[in-house]
Amino acid sequence: LAWVTPWNNRGYDIVALMPVLTSSKTSKIFRGKFDYVAPCWYQLLRTSTKDGAEWQLRGDHDVDNGWMLDVREPVEGGRRAKIVPRVIFEDVDREGWEAFSRSEEESAQVTELLLSALNTHSFDGFIVEAPVPLMYIPVFLSHLAHVIHAQNGLLMCTVQVYHREHPQIEMLDSLFTSNHMEALLQVVDRVALVTYDYSTSIGKRGPNSPAKWIEEAVKRICPSNDECRKRLLLGVNCYGQKFDHAGASAVLGPQYLEILEKYNPAIVWNSEFEEHVTRVPNVAEVWYPSPLFLENRVGLAEDLGTGIHFWEVGQGLDVFFVSFAFGFDFGT
Repeated sequence: LAWVTPWNNRGYDIVALMPVLTSSKTSKIFRGKFDYVAPCWYQLLRTSTKDGAEWQLRGDHDVDNGWMLDVREPVEGGRRAKIVPRVIFEDVDREGWEAFSRSEEESAQVTELLLSALNTHSFDGFIVEAPVPLMYIPVFLSHLAHVIHAQNGLLMCTVQVYHREHPQIEMLDSLFTSNHMEALLQVVDRVALVTYDYSTSIGKRGPNSPAKWIEEAVKRICPSNDECRKRLLLGVNCYGQKFDHAGASAVLGPQYLEILEKYNPAIVWNSEFEEHVTRVPNVAEVWYPSPLFLENRVGLAEDLGTGIHFWEVGQGLDVFFVSFAFGFDFGT
């Protein structure tokens, strides 16, 4: 699965018409390499009213039907990507979540909004992201799954994985166990694990997505269930993190190239975390993905029997995707 965003619209080109390295020419070498494309288009917002609540679905202005036609153009063998826009809940307070988790009426209201968008634009489904554990909104997920599956659509969701040094790790682990995963797979078709932001999540310098951490997370929530792992997508970051005197900041492909050109720094493979780190003495430390990092994560997914998802392809370097187009086939 490839995530694309309106704020890094390079990703739109990568999944539709891949510009080859620095050439102005374009080709279709990467089309069909993804099973799913998830544009980050929609936001759900809740407003309390005297009778309950009113929900709004925003983001329709970002939908690009012409681009969807390009992405869906079949490749040899008839294979085509399925488009599953992300839907994210925004600015819902604690009281709102508590009310929503219990309300059949609110769940039906939100489901109707999403069904309307699904039918209007002929989406293949949705991927839902919520800032609360999904076990808190079973009524909504059941409603939505029933309606989308009745339309032969797909329902996916994201699940956060936490740093093992998080001060509340035991409590967080208890909120999503292998039992929760098993129950979730009764209603959703795929689960995308958010397995990045490892170090910054606890305010430390270091790797973005250690291989061992990912493996442990998969084995914890899908200990021996092959069917479970087949429906799991490991998160792979296409961005990096720079740590300097000002703190941590995200680094995208063009910014990373500027660092390399300006400082010609040493790039070292860290065998413990299985990531490359770029160190500029007295200036910065940068953990940015490399072709070897990405190849390693693809291999890890194959070994574990899972799929993968890339956050997000507009943040990476062209060389990542050109090498994949000729060397890998990301099937699920």
